[in-house]
Amino acid sequence: MSDSGELPLVHESRPGSVEENAPAVVLIHGRGTNERDLLPIAAQLLDELHVLSVRAPNEMGGPNSYTWYDLDPDRVGLLGFSQGAITSMSALLERPEAYRWVVALNGYLAESHHDEVDNAEGKPVFVGCGAMDQVIPPERAEQAAELLKEGGADVRFERYGVGHGTAPQEITDVVTWLEGRY
Repeated sequence: MSDSGELPLVHESRPGSVEENAPAVVLIHGRGTNERDLLPIAAQLLDELHVLSVRAPNEMGGPNSYTWYDLDPDRVGLLGFSQGAITSMSALLERPEAYRWVVALNGYLAESHHDEVDNAEGKPVFVGCGAMDQVIPPERAEQAAELLKEGGADVRFERYGVGHGTAPQEITDVVTWLEGRY
């Protein structure tokens, strides 16, 4: 991973092992953390993926919408944790043409987007949560999965025996789920 000054946001980047037109994943961290928070997950993702982990532009501010540079949208997925998961699901519903899939860990679907779930029709979405999460109750993550499924998304929902964090089995499941999706 290297920090590069080419993007307007502070970020970490790892090129994919495919030299040209590598599939990409953008990692979006949760509230109160930074671009390094999800790097342990990134280290376990397939080498073919170009990994871009960005730092939110506002210090402890609410979610804002920014773009980095033009990417081939049918080859870009979002992986978010906590507030990053909320933002990732919202981004999918706001611009479904821009993202191929979403992995949402320990997050929920913002109520303001409940009436937009049809926008996710046909999109693969992995929703994972901690069964003992005291920050974002697992029922909220399950409700997000159910709403997205009702909207026609191809949803996989899993609970893991952790709190507001990730479990090794969860990361294994995400990596397996991602195979063939890019």
